[in-house]
Amino acid sequence: MIYMLSDVFAFFLNKVFKYRKKVVYKNLKSCFPDKSDIEIKEIADKFYTKLSDVNIEAIKGFTTSEKQLLKT
Repeated sequence: MIYMLSDVFAFFLNKVFKYRKKVVYKNLKSCFPDKSDIEIKEIADKFYTKLSDVNIEAIKGFTTSEKQLLKT
């Protein structure tokens, strides 16, 4: 369930708010000059997914009780 929320968050970061999109694409193009634009877009999409996963997991970690953290 938490990763479905993360996917929605990734969509908003990538498509709606276009969070640092120019910077992300510029950095990817300079790191991977041999990749095509389609491949760069796929990498960028994966980046936004992983970024949102990390953010959602961090929020979950901050809101989880100490007892629940020690349980797992």
